[in-house]
Amino acid sequence: MSTDTRYPFTYAYDYVRALAGYDRTGTKISRADAAGIVSGIATALEKDRVELAEDLANYYQVHKEEICKDSTDAILRVLQGGEF
Repeated sequence: MSTDTRYPFTYAYDYVRALAGYDRTGTKISRADAAGIVSGIATALEKDRVELAEDLANYYQVHKEEICKDSTDAILRVLQGGEF
C-alpha cells in the first residue's frame, strides 16, 4: 500500500467524507474539509496527523467493500428523496 500515492491521505479523507454523508450533489464535504477534520482530530488526540491518516486509511482499506455499499445505499436514498 505504501507505493500507492493516494495512501494514506486520499483514503483517510475519503473515509471521513463517507462518514459525513451525501446530498444531491454528492459528498457533503470536500477532501479539503476532510483534511481539516483529520488535522483537528489529530491535534485533539495529540497524535501525529500522518499517523492518524494511516490508521484511518488502513481501516478504510480493510472495510472498503462495506463502506462503499453503505455509501451507495445512502446516495440512492438521497436521490429517491429520502434522507441519509
